[in-house]
Amino acid sequence: MTEAMGIQALGTAANAVVGSSKYAQYAPLFQQVYGIGSQLGVALPHSRKQESEADHIGLLYMARAGYNPEAAVDFWKRFADYNRQHGGTTPWYLRTHPTDEDRVAALQKELPTPKAQFRSP
Repeated sequence: MTEAMGIQALGTAANAVVGSSKYAQYAPLFQQVYGIGSQLGVALPHSRKQESEADHIGLLYMARAGYNPEAAVDFWKRFADYNRQHGGTTPWYLRTHPTDEDRVAALQKELPTPKAQFRSP
């Protein structure tokens, strides 16, 4: 929320400067460029980072609750296959979530810690 407020405040301030300068006719173009740039450069990467963190925490919760954390990797592999078969591919830079391949790789890399905490019921 702080980051979103910062993006908004910076955009408002920059728009005020551009709008009151000799380049005021470009203010609407600046707003569009700033909006797209802040989404692609700050908001979406931050969202993907949060999703990756949630995946990691999810692995830990699964293991502590008695579920095999390797099942998460299997799920995301199936999900990736489904997306490939149905053409559900959005360019990585427009995604709010990590790509399926990145997600599977990260989960596999993080498995040792949750597996150490996993106790089969």
